[in-house]
Amino acid sequence: MSNRIEKASAKLSAKTRMIMNIIFIVVVLAVVVGANILTSFIVKRNPASQVDFTSDGAYSLQAGTVEYLNYLEDEIVIKVLCSEDKLISYDSSFGYQANQLLLKFSTYSNIEVEFVEDLQMTSVSAWQEKYPDIDWKALNEILLVESKTSGRYAGVKRDDFFTVTYDSSSGENVIIGQNVESEILSAIQRVTSEKIVKVGISVGNGEFLSADSQYYAEFSNLRGTLTHNAYDVEDINLSTTVPNEDMEIIIMVAPIYDLTAEAADNLTNWLQNDGEYGKTLVYVPFYLAEDTPNLDLIIEQWGMTVTRGMVEEKDESKTLSSGGAFLPDYADEKFTETLNDTSKPVAFGTDCMPIKIRDEKIASSILTTSSKAVVHLIDDEGLTGETEEAGENGITVAAVATKTADTGETSNVVVWGSIAGLQDNVMKMPNYNNESYFVNMLNTLCDNEVQGIVVNGAAFSGSVMTVTDGVRTAFRIIFVIVVPLALIGACIFVFVRRRNR
Repeated sequence: MSNRIEKASAKLSAKTRMIMNIIFIVVVLAVVVGANILTSFIVKRNPASQVDFTSDGAYSLQAGTVEYLNYLEDEIVIKVLCSEDKLISYDSSFGYQANQLLLKFSTYSNIEVEFVEDLQMTSVSAWQEKYPDIDWKALNEILLVESKTSGRYAGVKRDDFFTVTYDSSSGENVIIGQNVESEILSAIQRVTSEKIVKVGISVGNGEFLSADSQYYAEFSNLRGTLTHNAYDVEDINLSTTVPNEDMEIIIMVAPIYDLTAEAADNLTNWLQNDGEYGKTLVYVPFYLAEDTPNLDLIIEQWGMTVTRGMVEEKDESKTLSSGGAFLPDYADEKFTETLNDTSKPVAFGTDCMPIKIRDEKIASSILTTSSKAVVHLIDDEGLTGETEEAGENGITVAAVATKTADTGETSNVVVWGSIAGLQDNVMKMPNYNNESYFVNMLNTLCDNEVQGIVVNGAAFSGSVMTVTDGVRTAFRIIFVIVVPLALIGACIFVFVRRRNR
């Protein structure tokens, strides 16, 4: 009797284990399949929720953008003037990347992204009436950024959105990058800022930013950097044009020839602004320039002089391995308190000219060398062989002079000692603060409300991880079919093996 009971109990236990195993298999399969379905549903409904696994964050917004958007109060609508599929189809790599970055903007509660499915088939008369500043016939814009709060809008052109180059082998224009983040953030700044600061780039005196300069290509991105940070940039020839009162900043990068006496007077009058001030001049001297007595006089009137010489930093902890470039120290917290990362230095080159402070009441250092630095003096024939030693406080390599009106408005003259410190490749190096520092310096001096936000205007040209339709299909098969079948097989194998023991 007891044997029968034991056998019945064993059979019952075996049945129970089999049922439990079956239930376990069903639950595991349900969880795996359910997780896949739920993940696919979430990603389909909200593509911006996809995780960026690329090493360079190719599908993520930069830290400066995130910081800016977190404090953005305006309600923003980004209207993409094509369908999402068409945007992606512009380029297999950068089209998809551009779309993912666009969708990242939509994760913010006050930013809405709309795709216009088929603008060409729709009457554009309503668009023309609402957005008259857009050329709807040419339709060069790929998207519009509009602030519901201010009512202002700005277009982003297709050629600015994507970086295009001509491929001589195919005879076609080829997309080699995209500027999604910088262009959209620039547009947002333009439609939300209460004022747009106008900047004049001095040309006509051999400046490196003159289009006819042999050095132009090495410095041309400075315009883009300023534009991407909500500045209105235009060229001005001081020898033929009197700067108007609307222009708040003038930048002179390495003039080879001196200003005429009349042009120098016009520049001085512009800085004084009939006693109301509110202007800023940024002057970058060139050690190989001709004698510039008129420019020198303006700098002297603002309590500074530029010594004709080249700075050499002898403190090895502040020098770079090649070319004698060096890393000056920040000397004025006013220009660093809005930087995102003050641990990164500014880099200057061997072309750097020293600045002497003559009137400490109005002028002060903003970047300095160590006390070990020296100046190699220059005359018309080149290096003289004579040197000047740095003092206890080092050598000033960038300085600012400020004069204040009774109203509290100020005018400023900045002398930036190193041309190489504004060179495109240096400004774009992520391990140096040149671009951030320079833009923040201008923001601080002209009271630009966009503080501490520097948008990189360069296109992403590094490697990106693009998931094609074929790859996506392969992942679906693996995780929806192969993985569940493998689990079933594993469970059956374990079940059969245990049963045969």
